[in-house]
Amino acid sequence: MGKARVLIDAWLDRNLPVLPDPKLDRAARIALVRQYGDFSTAWLSAVQPGLRYFGGPAGYLAYGMKMGQVIALGDPVAAPDAKVKLLADFLALAPCSMFVEISVSTALALQTMGRQVALFGFDTELELTPETFSGSMMKSIRYRESWNKTQGFSIKEIKSPDEACALAGQFNEAWRKTRVVGRREMGFINRQLDFGQHDDPVRRFFLFDKDGAPEAFIVFEPMFRHGRLSGYVTALKRRKPTASAYAEMGLTKSCADIFQAEQIEVLSLGLAPLAGWDNHQAGHDFNQNRLFCRLLEMIGTARISNGRLFNFRNQAAFKRRFHGAETPRYIAHKPGFPVVATLAFARLTRMI
Repeated sequence: MGKARVLIDAWLDRNLPVLPDPKLDRAARIALVRQYGDFSTAWLSAVQPGLRYFGGPAGYLAYGMKMGQVIALGDPVAAPDAKVKLLADFLALAPCSMFVEISVSTALALQTMGRQVALFGFDTELELTPETFSGSMMKSIRYRESWNKTQGFSIKEIKSPDEACALAGQFNEAWRKTRVVGRREMGFINRQLDFGQHDDPVRRFFLFDKDGAPEAFIVFEPMFRHGRLSGYVTALKRRKPTASAYAEMGLTKSCADIFQAEQIEVLSLGLAPLAGWDNHQAGHDFNQNRLFCRLLEMIGTARISNGRLFNFRNQAAFKRRFHGAETPRYIAHKPGFPVVATLAFARLTRMI
């Protein structure tokens, strides 16, 4: 099967477009994120291994290639008045591209360029104030944080990526065996097991039991607005298979309190993929391929796909327990039913 995939990929890759390399190194991409990276995939788009880039010193668009397809990740990292031109220039060279996890503004811009749009999921954002976790709706979240304390658990921020990697290694393989796609690390739209570099503004928090053994951890990536740190996004989280789900939710709440004390404005819980059909399907008069939209909804809700591909329903349910503001994210594609592009995207994420 592996050899067949290689041969098929090579055959499909014959017609890949040739896109110019902007020669943006990691430091240059991070500098752009610090100016314009106000969305949840911005930092990921700058540092994830294997991505390619289109643009120049004023901004970039991250993308990957698979099965002869070009898949762009997230919004352009550029000034608002430069994004539309960057998208148009990209499409002029790669007209069959698919765009995933994009904002409504990017989706609307791409629709004017002849793309069709489908709902891809939603981000959940918490506005951090002293009242964020007050009220009856947040009672269960407060209880989970209290439960951690009654168990004698403690929280520590780990500054060293190497130390964080060593701590996570104590239970990471056991955690993966409990996952639907445990045999491989998923990627492209989410952070793989990577704790960043020593000078990155990435935050790493671990929950330890009363004996000092790690129970769970969360890695947060930064978001910026106008050159200023404005928030964090949950980029990677895992817990021991024997740990209670209370541990993870309580740790999330404790980290949010830390950020709020630092006057951070927003905590994003990240993407709930292929979810939100109940709340976000309507609202914009997008040009849609109804069959493709229905397929995405079926994958996100069907028992077999949640059991064999990814647990989409549990991912969405976890985020909705925090009662944050849900922001829809979209896919844009060339008109028609994008069969090959969808398979290529699934391959890039390592879902299949």
